[in-house]
Amino acid sequence: MIDCASSTANWRNEIASSNGNSRRLWQTLQNVLGEATNDDAEVNIAEDFAVFFRDKVESVRASTMTIPPHDVRHRLTPTLQRWTPVTIAEVERLNSSAPCKTCQLDPVPTWLIKDMKSWLSPFIALLFNKSRWLPAVFHKISRMQWLNHV
Repeated sequence: MIDCASSTANWRNEIASSNGNSRRLWQTLQNVLGEATNDDAEVNIAEDFAVFFRDKVESVRASTMTIPPHDVRHRLTPTLQRWTPVTIAEVERLNSSAPCKTCQLDPVPTWLIKDMKSWLSPFIALLFNKSRWLPAVFHKISRMQWLNHV
């Protein structure tokens, strides 16, 4: 019967003794997990991936070789030449009018942002007003919301 406490202490000592050596740490962790280390297998995996990737690129090129290049016509796109700074009241109004929808990718639920709007709106307004590209995004969003209400 193996003494769990001494085995655990042994693995902890091994991990601690790696002392910044990431290669040794990974080897120790692989041993803890019971995975055999085989450098040849790692090389083969890398070579197999390189061969797969090269073959995939060649396959895509071969299948699209007969398709004529897409003609992308130049067109003028609107640009935002002047920017009127956003006010805290505008940020609060847009925040209030946003739908209460949340998905798993949202770092913060919409209801929480709406609930904290009096704290967040001054910061968001400052962020937008100091940014070079956010005003264009804000302008587009507010225009889209305005068009949706018309």
